[in-house]
Amino acid sequence: MSSYDDTLQYINAIPSHGMKHAPAVVTRYLELLGSPDLAGFRVIHVAGTNGKGSVCNYLASICREAGLHTGLFVSPHLVDIRERMQLNGALITEEEFSAAAQKVIEAVHAGGSGDTDDPEDTYKPDDIG
Repeated sequence: MSSYDDTLQYINAIPSHGMKHAPAVVTRYLELLGSPDLAGFRVIHVAGTNGKGSVCNYLASICREAGLHTGLFVSPHLVDIRERMQLNGALITEEEFSAAAQKVIEAVHAGGSGDTDDPEDTYKPDDIG
């Protein structure tokens, strides 16, 4: 992908509904990305129906005031997709976003689609109880 606009166009063309990858497939993608989920970071996971973005932003701010380095991921974004990923309260650059997206796209292509006949590889959202 050559530009930020190309990256956005690619991401926006991905269907938002349909087949989801099972944990085994996600694990395979993470391994192709160097297992960033195992990097030893301390994580606060906020779940619920409403207010998650605000709570996450408050927690990140409190942690930064305490002298900690923070990474923040929230979804959806309000204006700019880069709002979803912040490092120490700052948006990543368009170039950093495009480079990171390219790494993920390459890992997904290298790992296959995950769309197999093996029920262990994929599940439909309706299968989650």
